[in-house]
Amino acid sequence: MFIGLGLVQSSATAKVFNLASNLGALVIFILKGKVIFLIGIPLAIANIAGNYIGSNLAVKKGANTVKFFLLLSLTILMISLIWKYTVK
Repeated sequence: MFIGLGLVQSSATAKVFNLASNLGALVIFILKGKVIFLIGIPLAIANIAGNYIGSNLAVKKGANTVKFFLLLSLTILMISLIWKYTVK
């Protein structure tokens, strides 16, 4: 919004920065020998599949669909945080 990007374009830009930071972290973790490949590889495949499906959905359905899933994920996150810090 502040730099004039639409919801779909800003989401795509965020994906690029997220990928770059994830690759940087992966390099550091590999150098330190702290990667559990048995868990990491299936999670990476699921992440790639989710991003592929999500980007195709965003291109086909537009900003309203991106907004819906963004609000849905933020709502789930908010509920989980409230649950975590209030119900013990």
